[in-house]
Amino acid sequence: MGFKESKICFRINYFVENVLKARSFATKITLMFLALFTISTIISFGVLSYYHIQQSLKDAKKHIDLATTIRQNLSQQKLEIFTKKIEKMLKNKLISEIKSDPNIKVFKEINEPINKPFKYFYENGIIYHSYKFGESFYLIGIDEKMLYYIIMSKSGIVSIYNPDFYISKTVSNNEICSGKKYDNSDFYLVGCIKNETVLKITLGNVFKDSIIFFSSFISILLLSFFVVRKIVLFPLTFLTYKLEEINEKGLEKVKFTLQHFGSDELAKVSSLLEEFRKSIVKSNHKFKLIFETVTKMISISNNFNKFAYYTLNRIDKILNMEGSVLISVSKFSKNDILYSENAEKKGILIDVNQVIEKLNNKENFIDVNNGKFIIYIKKEVDDDLSLIFIGFSKEKLKEEDLQYLDVILSNFVYKINIYNLATLDFLTKIPNRRKLMMDLEKEILRAKRFNRPLSIALIDIDDFKIINDSFGHDVGDLALLHVVDILKDSIRLTDIVGRYGGEEFLVIMPETSLDGTLKAAEKIRKNIEQYSFIVNDTKIPLTVSIGIAGTELHGYDSQLLLKAADLGLYKAKKEGKNRVEFLTKDEIESLISNEFESKNILVSAIKEDRIVPFFQPIVKSDTLEIVGYEVLARIYIPEEDKYLPAYKFIPEAIRYRVLEKIDKIVQEKAIRYISEKNKKNILIFFNMSKTFFEKVSNLDDLLLLLNSNDVNPNNIFLEVTEEEALSDLTTLKEYIRYGKTLGFNFAIDDFGAGYSNFIYLKHFPIDLVKLDGSLISDIDKDVDDQVIIESIIKIARHKNIKVLAEMVEEKEEYETLKRLGVDYLQGYYFGKPTPYID
Repeated sequence: MGFKESKICFRINYFVENVLKARSFATKITLMFLALFTISTIISFGVLSYYHIQQSLKDAKKHIDLATTIRQNLSQQKLEIFTKKIEKMLKNKLISEIKSDPNIKVFKEINEPINKPFKYFYENGIIYHSYKFGESFYLIGIDEKMLYYIIMSKSGIVSIYNPDFYISKTVSNNEICSGKKYDNSDFYLVGCIKNETVLKITLGNVFKDSIIFFSSFISILLLSFFVVRKIVLFPLTFLTYKLEEINEKGLEKVKFTLQHFGSDELAKVSSLLEEFRKSIVKSNHKFKLIFETVTKMISISNNFNKFAYYTLNRIDKILNMEGSVLISVSKFSKNDILYSENAEKKGILIDVNQVIEKLNNKENFIDVNNGKFIIYIKKEVDDDLSLIFIGFSKEKLKEEDLQYLDVILSNFVYKINIYNLATLDFLTKIPNRRKLMMDLEKEILRAKRFNRPLSIALIDIDDFKIINDSFGHDVGDLALLHVVDILKDSIRLTDIVGRYGGEEFLVIMPETSLDGTLKAAEKIRKNIEQYSFIVNDTKIPLTVSIGIAGTELHGYDSQLLLKAADLGLYKAKKEGKNRVEFLTKDEIESLISNEFESKNILVSAIKEDRIVPFFQPIVKSDTLEIVGYEVLARIYIPEEDKYLPAYKFIPEAIRYRVLEKIDKIVQEKAIRYISEKNKKNILIFFNMSKTFFEKVSNLDDLLLLLNSNDVNPNNIFLEVTEEEALSDLTTLKEYIRYGKTLGFNFAIDDFGAGYSNFIYLKHFPIDLVKLDGSLISDIDKDVDDQVIIESIIKIARHKNIKVLAEMVEEKEEYETLKRLGVDYLQGYYFGKPTPYID
């Protein structure tokens, strides 16, 4: 050792003895170790701080990425569901409901589509979405706050960083940020953690660990002078061993147990480490279960109860609960209770009514019974269904545990809604067509395997469109719900009922013969017919037509069964409605053959130009002068040299969707003929099919045809039957208004037949009503019909509407109608329909 080193050592020794008053050699060594430890600790603190800061920044980045991804996925799904809902409302023309939605900030019709390469774009807190409906374009602005309850959630491990989530077109580079772009959009969900937050947490943890370690070292160093070194060092060695074992095997497989053998500082450290280990494992389990409830769509869709049972058992284990219960509470069906494995073992029984009464509009609360804590959490799924979670615990749960349970139940609610959208009808909450087809295929396989019968009943509400349009869609929906209730009460528990279409329902009846199904269908028909459906003191008749089919007669094939039931339903409708019908195989083959023949007749007649207009004269009642003609469609049959009247092919033309084409052919030929005969100033009446007046463009085409033949549209009367008018009042009203601007006149045909409604006389700008032939027959003898016609004429004159009586065949009928004040007359008494005009 050189002089300089010795001099330094002596000075240090002098300082220790005279300043620090350390005379003992052991004390000097202790102080030296303490000094070295202090220096080492400071250096280590710096190194560890740097390392942990870097690691914490990486972890924070990873956590914010995961949290942002989850929130973006959930909010994307919420945005898509909300958008589809608005588009559906737009298709149903529920404009006022869309505008009243608090989440819609912008809703306006625009002249042209938004020129954007994506579906959504974001500006000033509003998510815009453009949509085309018909010929119109709409711009819809959705308040981003609708997604806040998802994207602003503070749950999860990332919550320790107090992150900020927001929607933006850019992602910040100044902090620890993650941006997840929304599908088909120009904006991101951005999650950010402040750098100083991570530094503060990390330095605090490092400092805390350093203080603990430093204190432990000093204690061991001091105690080492009085006890055997190995005994003193054993706890530290044991903890070190456990930490190394954790590093190799993982947190879940290794426990800190030193606290079970002592109560010193290191034992407390071991206890704290064990609690910390449990907390991390518990958090990992929580996150894993949340992730499973979000991602295991297939498990939930196939068997929700099975997955819920699994989740309850995991909750018991994660939160150390004695048992848990999940209750599905429904207003319209029976409640369902699901017990966890622990709850079953402990024999826990729940009275649903008591639970509902105890909650009493509360969303959650904690009750204490015999020193045990009972947690109640309620979640509303929809207007019908709600979920109630009940958990039993020896210890009071922390707030974060309650938030965790809330997240799990929220995921359940979300998945149930997704499942319901896929398999249940939105209005009636019974299986939709997709689910029905799955159930039918399954039941057919089961029936075939065990050689047992299976039958189905296809049910259609008679004249449902009239109910809908006469009383409103709300009443129509109410009628559907009442029918569903009657169906549920009329079938067995083993039967399956679902909504097959708009007003159609399908009942699947396993292990039921066709005779049994016939009886069951008759029971359904009678129960619905006898039901008193009263709205605003008005009794609305409800009847159904039913077609049935069974495997005994129609085979084990779903398509054949449905076709047979549909044909049976068609027969029931054709023979007067409010009936139950089924067809044999021979009848089905014959009907299909006749349908094929009828279709061929129509198609070939159009192709071979054998559609011919006939003209029936219309006269003034006072002078009998011919003022116009009604144009009627006929099909020429060359083999028999005769014309097929309209009533023989119109139903098939409607069925095969060619009536609109026939209308246009008849119009074109009739107008050209009138122009050639120079009869341009006479009145011409055309019958309009429902499909014709559903397209406004047909009026434009007809106007072009008239102009090209120099015929004035003021001489044209377009007729629609009263029944068709009632089937779609809104469309017809707009159609007539537009047609009037083009110069056309409009008439209601078959007025007073069957439905007798004066609503369009009040609200529609029509020019003429044609009295139905059922009122005209023997009018000279029927005083009641005379009173009805007088009333119609009085109302019509008040509205400046002309009245025409058709199907006049006798002189006495003509004289009576003339006396009553009818303006125009039509019928065999004045002339039959012919292909020529005199």
